[in-house]
Amino acid sequence: MKHRPMRNCSERVLNSYDNCKDMQTRKTDVRKFIKRKNMRFSKHNEQISPGRRAVFAVSLILCLIMVICIKGQAVWAADALAGYGSQEEEQTEEDPNSWGNSKPAPFHIKIRFDEKFEELDEEDTKDWRRLTQAGYYIWDNDLVCAYLEGLKKKYDTEMGNVSFTTHKGVKMMISTPNCGWHMNIEMSRINLEDAADKGEEIVDPAWNSGCIYSSKNGIGKKYVEVSIDEQKVYLVENDEIIFESDCVTGTYGYTETTKGVYQVQSKASPTVLKDTDKNGNKYEQPVEYWIAFNGSQGMHDATWRGEFGGQIYKTWGSHGCVNLPLESAERIYKEVYVYYPVIVY
Repeated sequence: MKHRPMRNCSERVLNSYDNCKDMQTRKTDVRKFIKRKNMRFSKHNEQISPGRRAVFAVSLILCLIMVICIKGQAVWAADALAGYGSQEEEQTEEDPNSWGNSKPAPFHIKIRFDEKFEELDEEDTKDWRRLTQAGYYIWDNDLVCAYLEGLKKKYDTEMGNVSFTTHKGVKMMISTPNCGWHMNIEMSRINLEDAADKGEEIVDPAWNSGCIYSSKNGIGKKYVEVSIDEQKVYLVENDEIIFESDCVTGTYGYTETTKGVYQVQSKASPTVLKDTDKNGNKYEQPVEYWIAFNGSQGMHDATWRGEFGGQIYKTWGSHGCVNLPLESAERIYKEVYVYYPVIVY
């Protein structure tokens, strides 16, 4: 058995030691490298400012919101598409309260024209009204209005001349410049339908004049008569005189009071009358009671006059008004109202 020389053994030991030393150095170098890298990464994090971190956070939140919104819109669109078909199905269903599914509901009623009546029975109205399953009435307004148009032609009074009989029984033809009876079709339709729905037996039509219709040429049972020849004013009710007074009308041949059938247009107490005479002179006159019936012509008290009636109007008449004693003006003022008929003859 041969033995290697001791030199060789020593060299091997020394070489092993050197190798171990190299490995230890390498491990130390690796640790230093990792530590150096960690320090650089830490320093990089410290360099990110709080502001940049906030911007990043807000951006992240906005992205999340957009995702949620897009998802919500998709769900809404799906619901809308699903509901569209159901709406079409609902539209095709028949309405139980439609005209075709309701039952005829004829009625009986009388339409009053003073002492006259226009009577409607169930045969006349069988196609006018129907009762729905919900328990309310629906109307064919066109049929109702067509019927009322016929009544309008029958009962309306024309603006022209009408026959009038005075309280003394004198008959005359007199003009109606601002008085006439004209049915309001729409309001009359509403009155008729409301009365029928409530089960009422009598209904009054509506008039554009605002008065209650009277068979006495639309004048009625209560009115004021002004007689120029007699220089008298009468309050008439049911063909009976309930009050009379002397008066002074417009100056004969100059500012005469206009004849005709009128209605009270307005009332005022007290007031100041302001107008211009035929000579162009303006005047103002305070009065206690004023009843207008033809524009600037009306009835009022004239306390500056010492007497009334007779033939005063032929020489010292009014500007066109009907002058009255104070107590007479008060009595008439309390009796009449707007639309109250006034007949001057």
